[in-house]
Amino acid sequence: MATTPRYVGRHEDQFDGSKLQNQNCVPASLGDAARSVTKGSVDKNGGQVRALVKITEEQNPTSPGWTLKDADLAASRLGINFNYTTSGTWSQLQARRAEGRMIVLQGDSDVFTSGCSSAFDGNHCIVIHPNSNDVGDWLTGDPICLGWRWEDETTLRRYAEKFGGGTVLFGYTDIVPLAINEEADVAVVITITPQTGRFTIPANQSVIGLKVDPTTGLVSERKTWAPNPNPSSASYDARITTTAFRGNPFIRGSNGFFDDYWISTAQVEEVPDAPAPPQDCSTQVIAAKQAGMAEGIAAEKLRVRNTLGI
Repeated sequence: MATTPRYVGRHEDQFDGSKLQNQNCVPASLGDAARSVTKGSVDKNGGQVRALVKITEEQNPTSPGWTLKDADLAASRLGINFNYTTSGTWSQLQARRAEGRMIVLQGDSDVFTSGCSSAFDGNHCIVIHPNSNDVGDWLTGDPICLGWRWEDETTLRRYAEKFGGGTVLFGYTDIVPLAINEEADVAVVITITPQTGRFTIPANQSVIGLKVDPTTGLVSERKTWAPNPNPSSASYDARITTTAFRGNPFIRGSNGFFDDYWISTAQVEEVPDAPAPPQDCSTQVIAAKQAGMAEGIAAEKLRVRNTLGI
């Protein structure tokens, strides 16, 4: 029986023209996972994900591929939550997937004997989506394939346990949004991850900042800073993803001109400190709607989208 449909992001294979494309099965799998869990707002190919971690930062710099620890570091810099285990069991993986999470799974691809995945025999990494089809096959993203495909659970288990010698090496994300308009139930979802760091605005770069109520997603102020001939920098104290508007993830300025303004990371160059657990504000949004704010939130959202042109 098919599971409740969840959002499926675009699949991108690892052969993106980057220098290490032949070795990028883990970064490409993480990129697929990020696109689905963020509904496409975090969109990086394998080469771009790989570039988030310096070779000297890798767990095994002399190894051509990545470990799940390397993926964890990259995920923190993408602004998504990622947990991993190198001594898991298949039942643990089943439980995380049943919750609706993306699974990044290492294994031995020689168990795939047909289709696009059979083109490579060796240690590999794929991503598993929480969606199933009517016969129970799991939606699978193999970085050497051009698109998503279905695979039976038994084969996937053999793939994982052959590589791990009976254990299962996998990582998992937050829960993937349902493939429906969640705004019928929750007007705005804002996830705040407390995290400190510094950001730099490049020379001659215009920047837009927003002041937003995190419990409703309502924008109280929008400010544009004109280009400066010299780079400027400031601190931030949080990373934010939201369904209210495009540009995710955002960082919240914590000093100077940018204090309390949310700025899209696409506009700046950031150097984050260590990540912290997320704070999900969706419950406050639900409470606000139940208190009679639904019409006001919907009207304000429409006004904001029209103002911002989104």
